[in-house]
This record gives sequence, structure tokens and C-alpha cells, in this order.
Amino acid sequence: MISTIFNFKKKKFSLGDLGLPELAAGEVLVKIKASALCGTDLHIMAGDLADKVYDKRQIVLGHEWTGIIEAVGKKVVNFKKGDRVFGSPHIACGQCEFCRGGHSNWCNKQGIFGLSRPGSHAEYLVAPQTVLFTLPPDIGFKEGALLGDTISIAYHAIKRIGGKMNRVLILGAGPIGLTLGYLLKNFGVKEIFIMEKGAYRQRLAQEIFGAKIIEASNFLSIRRTCDSAFETSGSLELMESAFHSLRRGGKLAILSINPKKYPLDTLRLMYRELAVFGCFGYPHEEVLEFMKLLESKKIRNDIKKIITHQFALSDIDKAYELFGSKECGKVVLEVK
Repeated sequence: MISTIFNFKKKKFSLGDLGLPELAAGEVLVKIKASALCGTDLHIMAGDLADKVYDKRQIVLGHEWTGIIEAVGKKVVNFKKGDRVFGSPHIACGQCEFCRGGHSNWCNKQGIFGLSRPGSHAEYLVAPQTVLFTLPPDIGFKEGALLGDTISIAYHAIKRIGGKMNRVLILGAGPIGLTLGYLLKNFGVKEIFIMEKGAYRQRLAQEIFGAKIIEASNFLSIRRTCDSAFETSGSLELMESAFHSLRRGGKLAILSINPKKYPLDTLRLMYRELAVFGCFGYPHEEVLEFMKLLESKKIRNDIKKIITHQFALSDIDKAYELFGSKECGKVVLEVK
């Protein structure tokens, strides 16, 4: 089994044959067809999540994937060899109060592909059946790789905000920010503003969902006028802009990873009755909700617009170099 192995000391990838592990009860072996890069990977590679990695020396990254089931272990139900599938990055225990209560993303015992166990930047992946979803026949492997994380997390954040949204600010036009804009436009939000420094991603946001670009020079035009804001950039400076953009009673969803602490102005929250939501993962059931929206055509199936570059598994160093430059949207590894 060829895998891309990231060495923490050398800060680069190599290809290696790690062999095929045996399947435990309830597990399947997936022949990976596509594996997407994620901003979380960059934090793992930088060492921000060093206390959570399964191997301090090297790791197989990747947690957004599609593939075809190659083999099934004992006690696997609802899935069989040959099924086209995608999966959640998060492996919940299924037994705790949060899992039983429909909040599997709150599970304290959950594992994550490409962090606490080997990930999907490889020819094969072993996954428990509990994380699997059937990939619809009209969705290709590359765009399907976005369903289990990028799109589902954005959908979860929109649900967390809830209510009617007319005027929204998105901080950062990386893959999550672009996906939020794509979904919000589908949901009929009238004005979607974006704060993004990179010209490439500004253009993408305009092409995908008609974003209105906000910079320091024209920020006053939206100050205290937005009902909702979504922080995806990881920038503390933009976090402050998010708060300043909100009208009274406004809501902020935070989807970014930032190892630095933000000094929260609680008086501002109280006086203007602002609400702040953290967004991590999603409940399993929300993926099924989203798939029904796609099936019913309530959301356009043009997910592929978010993907701007594809690379072979052997070109993973080039893929991450581009991804780190931010001169791209979503980047996907194609596995032959």
C-alpha cells in the first residue's frame, strides 16, 4: 500500500509501502480515488497539533476522501465491496452521552483521520463503517471528497447561526470561506461580503457566489450592519473586523484554527447582545440532510467550482506548496 508519509523533522513527504492492515470487525478497506488537502493539515505539519498526532516522527495526512470499498470486515452492514463512498473525518465512539444525543461531533473520545490515525493521502484507507456515506452516482470522486468535511462543516456552521440571513460577512476566502459563500447563495442570502487579502481568492469568491469585496478602505460601508459573520481565516485582525461588522443581536461563527488567544470583549457581547458560536465537525445526521437538499435540487450540484487544482499522489509536495501559497481554491490529490 503506497502512502505519502510526512516527516516532521525533515518537513517533507516521501512515498512508502506501509502494507495492508487487517480489518477489525465493523471496518472496511477503501481504495482511495480522491483525497483533498485541508487547512488543518498545514497546522498539523507546522506542529500546532503535535500533542494529538499518532506518531511524533511521521504521519500519513488526509481526512477528506472518496473511494471504492475493496473489502469488508465482519459485522459490516449496509456496505459491500464495490460501493462508492465518502467519509467523515471524525470517528466518534458512538456510546457517550453526546453520541447518543445526536452530537457525535462533541464526542470526547473521537479520533480523526490523518491526525490520531493514518489518513487518506494513500492508495488505501481502513475506516469504520460508522463514518461512511454512499456517494451519489451523479457526483464525481473529486468533488465528492469535499462532502465529508469542507461542505458539511460549512453547512453545520450555517445551521448553528440559524434564522434568516440577509447581509453576511465571510472572513477569508479559502476553501471553507468559498464553500460558505456557495451555500449561502444557494440559500438565497442577498448580500455576501468577503474580507480576503489575496487577489486570486477574491476573484474566486466573485466567480462562485458574486462576493462583494471589503477592504479597510470601504469597511465603514458594512460596519455594524451584518446580521451574521463567519470567521474562517485564522487571523486575529479579521476576528476583530467580524465583531465590528455585526449589528445588534448579530451572530458570529468561528470555524478557523488559531493557536493564539483572542482577548474577548465581554462588555461588547453583553451590551450589543452578540452571539458567538464555535463550529467543530458536524453531527452525522446533517450530512444526510445536505444530501437530500442536493437530491431535491434545492442546492445546485456545482461543487466542482470550489476545486481549482488536482495533483497525482506522487506530486504531494507540489500540491502542499501551492496550497500553502493560497493561490488556489480546494486542492485534490487523484489516486489512480
